[in-house]
Amino acid sequence: MERPTFIQDIAQSLHIPYALAHMHLKVLEEAGLVEGTYVVEEKPKPHLRKVYRVRDFRLVIDRELLEEIARRSK
Repeated sequence: MERPTFIQDIAQSLHIPYALAHMHLKVLEEAGLVEGTYVVEEKPKPHLRKVYRVRDFRLVIDRELLEEIARRSK
């Protein structure tokens, strides 16, 4: 994602149910890969919506990481 996006827009662009998009975004947020913030929408009546953005991150796969993954999967 290049810009902050609402769950509904993500679900629509991926052609998946809202609940499934929400579940995946929650996992990604807990992993620190995306960040969610609340914004106030004024129309049709004032309410909160959560907008998500991808956080900057770097994934390094090395021997140590692969060994840790192997240990966890036992």
